[in-house]
Amino acid sequence: MSSAKYSLIAFGIAATLGQGAIAQFLYAGCDVSNAVLSLPSGQTQLQLPSGLSPNSIALGVGVQNYTCTSAGNYTSAGAVAEFFDISCLLQASQTTFNEVQNLVFEFWNGTASADLSTLAELSTTFTETWLLDVHLGTHVFQPNPAGSGISPVFDYRAASRQHDADAFVLAAPKGNLPAPTGPQDVAWLELTQVQGDLGKIVFRVDTIGGQPPSSCTPGSAPISVKYSAKYWFFGGPASPIVQEFESIVADVWNQINSGYYADKGSTYTSTGSSKSGVKAVSSDDDDEVVSNTAPVLSFDPKSKSFPATIALIVINGILVVGILAAIVMYMRRTKREKNLRYVAAGAHNAPK
Repeated sequence: MSSAKYSLIAFGIAATLGQGAIAQFLYAGCDVSNAVLSLPSGQTQLQLPSGLSPNSIALGVGVQNYTCTSAGNYTSAGAVAEFFDISCLLQASQTTFNEVQNLVFEFWNGTASADLSTLAELSTTFTETWLLDVHLGTHVFQPNPAGSGISPVFDYRAASRQHDADAFVLAAPKGNLPAPTGPQDVAWLELTQVQGDLGKIVFRVDTIGGQPPSSCTPGSAPISVKYSAKYWFFGGPASPIVQEFESIVADVWNQINSGYYADKGSTYTSTGSSKSGVKAVSSDDDDEVVSNTAPVLSFDPKSKSFPATIALIVINGILVVGILAAIVMYMRRTKREKNLRYVAAGAHNAPK
């Protein structure tokens, strides 16, 4: 087998390993496609979607906003929250996964300010203490594009998926269930996709806090009430960034395999015939027929295929960096898992 063919095989192996490593580096979520969202029995307001599986689970930490009506009661004015990936938490510790919204809310509610800038400062504590692997993005409300009112938006484009224009979902309400834990917690919701690709169905469950006082003085200022909740995203791609990377690798591979980068006049074919009138010779240990005028890859700076060789070296270097990055992330995750066991054992207070 020719040295060029060995180089191509080595590139293919590196690409295969590197894709997985860079996927972990770019989007550190764990597979939750087999996870089961448990909904209260005996209710019909929220229904699990048929034919769709979860693609991610996020923890939302933020505030519910309210304005006071002329009738002296509060009405919703949307919400603002930061989202953190807890997909891996489900596999690391089922007990802590079940309680994480309470643990984080206790810490968040213990701060004096409801300002989201304060929440941003706390995000490092969240990620290091409760295995919230990635700060995914934000949850806000914007004017309803189809009419009056406001619509919830989950947007990762400014955080974990900066190169993906479709990494958001604008949703519409489909189901509403009073929180099983009591009236002090905001309702559980089922939302359907209107725009964006983060998911086709979004559930807000396991809510804690977020409810306003029962009455207000007309004309009083708007208020923000702290809350946390889990958000399950069903359907949608796992990671458009990884898909784009795979497409680039496949394109480079196909161009090299077809002889795109070969010297003018060289041939790389499996048909047994040469191109452009160049005499071809067969190797003894494979079926391909290659030109005897120039190799597909070359370390000769004067060769026209030399840039392709350098390009392969650079690409393989990038893949190696991706693998090393994945190892570093694994070590960080292991460290956070130790914190999880500490929390799950009963030490629920955040580290000082």
